[in-house]
Amino acid sequence: LQLKKIHSDNPATKRMSVVLAILAFALIFTAVLNYILIVLSSLVKRSKEIAIHKCYGAAEKNITKMVLTETFIHMMASIIIAGLLIILFRTTVEDILSTPLSSLFTFRTGIILLLVCIAVFFASGIVPARIFSKIPVSTAFRNFKESRRKWKLGLLFLQFIATAFLITLLVIIGRQYNSMVNSNPGYVYENLLYCNTSGVTKADRQKAIEELRRMPEVQSVATCSFLPLYGASGNNVFETGKDQNLFNIADLYSVDADYLSLMEIPVVEGNGFQHHSADVTQVLISNTFARKLCNMLKWKDGVVGKDIRFTEHGVCTIKGVYRDISLGSISEPDPRPSAMFYTDAAAEIIMIKLHQLDPDGIRHVNKVLQTAIPNKDIVVTPYKTSLTFLYASSRLFRDSVLIGGIITLIIALIGLIGYTNNEINRRSAESAIRKINGASAKEILGLFINDILRIALPALVIGELLAAIGAEKWMENFAEKTSLSLFIFLGCGIVVLSVILSVVTLASYRTAIQNPVDAIKRD
Repeated sequence: LQLKKIHSDNPATKRMSVVLAILAFALIFTAVLNYILIVLSSLVKRSKEIAIHKCYGAAEKNITKMVLTETFIHMMASIIIAGLLIILFRTTVEDILSTPLSSLFTFRTGIILLLVCIAVFFASGIVPARIFSKIPVSTAFRNFKESRRKWKLGLLFLQFIATAFLITLLVIIGRQYNSMVNSNPGYVYENLLYCNTSGVTKADRQKAIEELRRMPEVQSVATCSFLPLYGASGNNVFETGKDQNLFNIADLYSVDADYLSLMEIPVVEGNGFQHHSADVTQVLISNTFARKLCNMLKWKDGVVGKDIRFTEHGVCTIKGVYRDISLGSISEPDPRPSAMFYTDAAAEIIMIKLHQLDPDGIRHVNKVLQTAIPNKDIVVTPYKTSLTFLYASSRLFRDSVLIGGIITLIIALIGLIGYTNNEINRRSAESAIRKINGASAKEILGLFINDILRIALPALVIGELLAAIGAEKWMENFAEKTSLSLFIFLGCGIVVLSVILSVVTLASYRTAIQNPVDAIKRD
């Protein structure tokens, strides 16, 4: 229970839960609005049917019951289809949720799903039922033309807000994810493999390294105790001969003389470890480490060649200063200054840089390691794969928003098509008369496009503002953030608006070019 509380009280977990809750609400809300919109669009066609039921004695409660029954049937069909889709895409669902499907359907989640379904049922059924039950019998038989345009435009307005919100949020999340995966950590990890040889004897480890260096696919080999992407342990720093603790560092422990060159970490002051002159009392420190030492100890002539004491390592001589590198992930970075200590024996983690990272090269490296260390199961991993895995939760969140955004856009476009077709039928005679009086096809298209533009433009503005708020909240999880440029929001708004106008144009094009006489006869 305590572990669960620690996880649930984590600020990052809370922020992620809020954004996912907004995403879920946007999806359900859009689906409910779209269902109501489609039902209301059928109002004109079904008005006579409702009137006939009333003529045979149906009261308002009977009409309400009929509409609610239809809604219940539609909902049950949707639940069955949703269940089939979950089973069909079980692997994808489990990957996104990072949990077995069976663990999702507990008694508690069942109750929550039931309550959500009940809320959706009444929200989807009550409004259409009330409107249908209020249709006067006499009005229905006098060629009922009530369009309920305010209802429909209001529902479309909310759908456009949800669509703009999710599409923009998706773009921002995708940019942040790409920024994290492709960020510059201060070292080069392309074509880099690594393996942990913990428990392997020094002789077998050295034999494996020598065999790897003889491979034509291998560019260089080095060893270390910690990988930067997983952060580092800590130790304290003291001025030599004094007991006052200066500060705590990220201790990367042992590296050999080839490590800096393999990782392409530049030395900005002094020298790196060298095979012919390095010893275990030498240390390399980061740029931040050097600045802190100079500021605290008032060293005016730099740090190279000076002695400093570390817990666990004792007194060491500073050999050089390397450029700061990133430790940990962008979402949980280690801001402490870092240090590396020289080892003349191979450390536990073997780093292998290939000329080109491909399956054949990885397979050959595996084969050499299995031959050199036959009694140990050594796993070779591409460094970039491990780096990408650090941001698996962000990738899964991106995928969740992608699915939600696509579904929301489809739902909104279905509702838009239904509304446009309904308006085309309602205004077919008006369009025909306008054409007879000289209106062009472009002007007829403008009738329908202008109606949509009046609600689409403000809806997209609101959706973009909500996306900015949601993105800002989500990006509090990261120390390094992608820029939220105004052009991102403008671009996403323009794309969504283009899709909306394209749908309206395609749906109304036939009416704009048809013979006006045919439209008047049909009406």
